[in-house]
Amino acid sequence: MQAKLPIVSYDSPHGPRNIVSNEKDGFIVALNDKSAFAEKLNLLINDATLIEKFVENQKSKLELFSKKRVMNQWNDLVLALLQKKTTF
Repeated sequence: MQAKLPIVSYDSPHGPRNIVSNEKDGFIVALNDKSAFAEKLNLLINDATLIEKFVENQKSKLELFSKKRVMNQWNDLVLALLQKKTTF
């Protein structure tokens, strides 16, 4: 998304559905379904308008997953864990 590219992802158990909204800002296909993955990739290769739509729809998520925000969340988590450890 940061690279302003649409996403095609397998529906793996941990992650993609938390980031990609299927058919809004990318595609999520069944895990290991190579045919569906290729189909969605081919669709994007041949449809510049769809790419533009997906990239436009991604803009609202860019801040949510920005490096600064994610690093602050990790920092907060580590500090919280350290505080719990010292209370035992």
